[in-house]
Amino acid sequence: MFNYVFIDFDKTIFDCFQFEQDMWKVAEERKISKKDYIETYRQAIHSRTKDVYDYTFEGHIQLLELRGYHNLDGMLDAWDTLLKNNYLFEGVEALLGFLQKNSKHLILLTAGNKSFQMKKISSAPIQIFFEEIVVLDGHKEIYLSGLNTHFGGSLFINDSMRENNILKQTFPDLTIVVRFESRDEHNYTEEQMKEFGALYFVSLKDMLEHFKQIT
Repeated sequence: MFNYVFIDFDKTIFDCFQFEQDMWKVAEERKISKKDYIETYRQAIHSRTKDVYDYTFEGHIQLLELRGYHNLDGMLDAWDTLLKNNYLFEGVEALLGFLQKNSKHLILLTAGNKSFQMKKISSAPIQIFFEEIVVLDGHKEIYLSGLNTHFGGSLFINDSMRENNILKQTFPDLTIVVRFESRDEHNYTEEQMKEFGALYFVSLKDMLEHFKQIT
């Protein structure tokens, strides 16, 4: 039985890469250049500071308008409609069902604009598995510190190695499990993952099989 299990959302159980590709198709139809799209997308993710995640569709569209694009009617609705698709990685529900039965506390811990993140989370049939859903603007280590507990026997399932390095240094008794994403241009190589020393899995199915063996 695990004590706390924290699970990230984006790129961990939600396929942001496919979602972002589908978003780009909507933008491409409106003759937006790939360069302008990527630059405004990255700007919208951290519109205030680099440490705060606050992306929204509306904010992204405003940044495109500032670059002179005025043919964006219907873009917001088209992006909203994408969330009717299933962007969960294969094996999510089996993994969450197992962790729910084998954990004292199962918490979805994600960073972003709260309204936008909840829009994405609500589009996926996963809320029933979690004891709590926490949306932060960043700094997950501060949230964990506020729990005032030890994390022996606890897991943090996450994709971001920047965050994982901070968590590893701050909570040495917390077991970090990485959803390794080879498509991520900011990701570590497998050699670097091995040097980091955390368990890492490309598929959630393989992650689940590992958890079954150790519980």
